[in-house]
Formats: sequence, structure tokens, C-alpha cells
Amino acid sequence: MAVLKVTISEELVLNGNDLGTQNVFTDSSITYASRGTMDLDAVANREVVKFDSKTKAGTFADGTVEYLRLTNLDETNGIVLDIRGNNEQYFVEVEPLCSFILSNNIMDANDATTAQTFSTANIDSISAKAKAGTPDIEYFIAG
Repeated sequence: MAVLKVTISEELVLNGNDLGTQNVFTDSSITYASRGTMDLDAVANREVVKFDSKTKAGTFADGTVEYLRLTNLDETNGIVLDIRGNNEQYFVEVEPLCSFILSNNIMDANDATTAQTFSTANIDSISAKAKAGTPDIEYFIAG
């Protein structure tokens, strides 16, 4: 097993007040990791990561993800993530040079016009699409 250490550091001085902070997450039970980049366009969603009951080529087993980061590497164009699971779906916009981070592959999404219930389920897939241009997305997944 390996140790994953993630450090999130924010630096901000506002009106003379130091509001910066640093948080460190460490997981010593990591047995796999996958990292890569892919190009996106504004025409079609591109599947970035897929989850299922068993690990297979391009697919990660449910319940094994300890850390997932998707970073928009473009300096100008935003991207939209399409996160789906259990017949539910939600979208997240990731601004240029920003990241989206999860510590598992669990989600819940509800129709805001009906009564809300909290019931999590496994994420089945995460796809991405450019808002404009052809940005690159970097993925890093460890479990």
C-alpha cells in the first residue's frame, strides 16, 4: 500500500487580514492510482471516468475510490461535468485552471420541485464537455 497526501492551500490577505489556510488529507491505504489527460470539445460529452461493481479496463470498482480530482487545464474556457448515477444526474461547471474533487464515488441528486429525500448511491459515470474551445481535462483517481 502507498500513502496519498493531498494539500489544499489558500492564500488571501483582505483588508490587512490574513485569511489563508492549509488543509492536509492523508490516506495510507492506497492500492491503485490512475492519472491522465484528455481533450474536450463543445460538441459532445466525453466519458472521463466510469464506475461499476468490478474493476475492468477504464472502469473503477464501486466503493474503492478514496480521492478523485478533475482539473480544467485550459486558461480561458470552462468545462461542464455531467455526473450520473442511480437514474439521477447533476452538472458542475469547472472554471479555467480550477478543480473538482471528490473523496468517494457517492452522490445524490433530487428534483428541486418535489419533496427532498437524502438517499446516496454510487456514481456510474462522469463525463465532460467544453463550454467553448478545446480545453484539456486532467484526471487523478486513487483508491
